[in-house]
Amino acid sequence: MVECAVSRGDMTIDFLRQRLPGNRNGKARAVLEWVDAGADSLLETLARTYFRQAGISVQPQVYLGGVGYVDLLLEGWLG
Repeated sequence: MVECAVSRGDMTIDFLRQRLPGNRNGKARAVLEWVDAGADSLLETLARTYFRQAGISVQPQVYLGGVGYVDLLLEGWLG
């Protein structure tokens, strides 16, 4: 939901971060670091998150000459 709202321009990460002060909101603030407005679907968001949690380098929405945009580039080579 957060990623969708940020992508649509309904809110910003800074707006949310300001509303999550104090120690009790540390986990919620940490989740904001995972938000990427480049995803086009829930499946992309889930895949990107799982790959990153597994320690795999992920670049979303990368343009490859002769191919076009790929949703995710994993470890710099797998689209």
